[in-house]
Amino acid sequence: MSEYDYPTPPPMVEAIPSKVTNRTSAETDLRRADLGYYIAKCHFRSTCMSTILSIFDQAANHSRPELRQRRMNRILVYAGCFNPPHVAHQRLLEHALQCREDLNIIAAIVLPFDDKKVRSKYRRKKDIGVVFTKSQRAKLWQGDPRLHDFVWVYDRSMEEWYMFQGRLRRAVERDGFSLEFVSLFGSDGVRHGKPSARMSYGCKQMIISDAGRKAKFITEEGELLRLIRCDPWMTVSADKRHAIWRVIDRKASVDNALSFKGSSAKPEYYDDLFEETELDFIDKLEGVAICNRTDFPDEWICFIPAGVEGSESQREINSTRIRHIIKTYPIKQLHKRLEGKALSPRKLFEFVQDIRSLH
Repeated sequence: MSEYDYPTPPPMVEAIPSKVTNRTSAETDLRRADLGYYIAKCHFRSTCMSTILSIFDQAANHSRPELRQRRMNRILVYAGCFNPPHVAHQRLLEHALQCREDLNIIAAIVLPFDDKKVRSKYRRKKDIGVVFTKSQRAKLWQGDPRLHDFVWVYDRSMEEWYMFQGRLRRAVERDGFSLEFVSLFGSDGVRHGKPSARMSYGCKQMIISDAGRKAKFITEEGELLRLIRCDPWMTVSADKRHAIWRVIDRKASVDNALSFKGSSAKPEYYDDLFEETELDFIDKLEGVAICNRTDFPDEWICFIPAGVEGSESQREINSTRIRHIIKTYPIKQLHKRLEGKALSPRKLFEFVQDIRSLH
């Protein structure tokens, strides 16, 4: 048997009955599958239930990421040095995931760069601050309680990442699902009016947000400047019919997640679901815009504005500032200084203690 042959069928559930949606059975008979199942197969070579559940450690009131047929399922890929990861990184990822339903984003994967690449970057910039290992940077993401339930942290090498990405796509598509990876960038995803390179981290499509840092391609009046080799920006408008389908999808997702655990939701849970979902859907699309690359019209770039999330005080937080704190403050003051800035500040403090004890 080859490494791509997996004989065990994935756990499937049917969509909600047609009598609920007033649709024909052909329109609602959509197969669904747990994404964690496929990641467990392709990454850990295991379909043990404990392994599957450990990938997306969701809270009791959250649904698990799931693949659905007859649509494009998208996974965000958030790559970076994360040396160390901080609350602005987490906020950017959370902000992008708030719009996940409107882009069919089912989950996100955090992808820390390899140690060699991080050290090379800081040597070029003559930054002699501390460099945490990839394992440490991954643990700082994994250990923070604010991490979204739909996020998984990839802790192996970039070379292995591309192989895993291919295995995952093939395994999913073999079972009748469509899968696409979308790269996530902060405002640094556009430099001098030019977006990041195509196929970054194996992703054709790209999402940019100024939730973590002020963007230079936005005027003082809030107008988006046209990017180099891209079509003009187009505003994404809300369609009430899409909001109705969001209600249907959300109910089905909750029911699926609870049945996965052997429980069910109370009837009153759904009382205000329609109104809340419709208002939430319209609010999230405010200011969202999209454009296509002129040379590759099937590749798009989506901009998600920060809104109230991107305050100036929040944008002052960055890894360089945190490394400066680590370098300059005595160990007794360090933990307090890291609070509210770094992810998993207690664990980061312990890593710094270990590093200092070696010098």
